Amino acid sequence: MDSDGATTPAVAQFLTDLRALRAAAGAPSYSTLARESGLPRSTLHDALRGHRLPSREVTIGLVRACGADPAEWQDRWTALRAALDTPPPSDQAVRPVSDGTGRPFWRRRPRTVAAAAALLLAAGLVGGWSAWHRGDCAGERVYRVDEAGAVLDADGHPIGRVDAGDTVRVKSLVHDRFPHRYFGTVDASGTTGYLDEAKLTYQRTGC
Repeated sequence: MDSDGATTPAVAQFLTDLRALRAAAGAPSYSTLARESGLPRSTLHDALRGHRLPSREVTIGLVRACGADPAEWQDRWTALRAALDTPPPSDQAVRPVSDGTGRPFWRRRPRTVAAAAALLLAAGLVGGWSAWHRGDCAGERVYRVDEAGAVLDADGHPIGRVDAGDTVRVKSLVHDRFPHRYFGTVDASGTTGYLDEAKLTYQRTGC
């Protein structure tokens, strides 16, 4: 858990995007930003030059002062805050996926993001998915991740726990609103990093 919001790759990218937003708005002075947002100059300076996640109020005030729509930034801040407050995952992880453009997230087009690495999970899905046994290779199965980070099937049911045994590979990840976000891990509780409304496609290795 990183509840204090200290720098992580995701926080660093968030701050970079905030600075890019200010630059795109014509690099208004801190006095101008303070006047437009109603926030102290020192607070805005710390938000743009610091190394921690700004508060929601500061983020939204800064975005509005730059003339941008705060809705997407608020969604992104909420997801990032939830990720910082989430205990670290197990050793099995998937590295962040980038679209390779280097463009700020609000200028990227929706796209299908290819998974960067295989997701090593322990044994099959238990509970309601115990029927997905070793001999079942009948095509890929599509899941989605809700705003709370729970992995659901197409009918909206949780996929259950992940036990030890099988290896499941992430084939693709669709996230139309925020293609810069990435699928972190599926841990023992069946939850993920900080995606919302994403589609995941799994296929067992060897199938």
